[in-house]
Amino acid sequence: MTIAYTPSTKKSAGFQMKNFKLCLIDSFASHKFKHTPYYLIALLTINMLLVASVSIGLLYNIGFERQKNCLVDLVEAQSIMIDIIAHQVFC
Repeated sequence: MTIAYTPSTKKSAGFQMKNFKLCLIDSFASHKFKHTPYYLIALLTINMLLVASVSIGLLYNIGFERQKNCLVDLVEAQSIMIDIIAHQVFC
């Protein structure tokens, strides 16, 4: 079964679409959307800042420990090298 497309159905479909648009406009202009929930915006902002600061802090500590371990290994290697050279010179 097919529905014939006639100008009258086009007109009624356009009228229904216009009513639908007006209904949407009225719902968005309702009190739910007029008053922005600032507490939700603040909560999301605080949450985002907390997650970002914890992530940055953890990554900083990991990088700091790795760099410290690398420098400790370098100093130990240099002390061994100085020890070897000192034994060769003074022995």
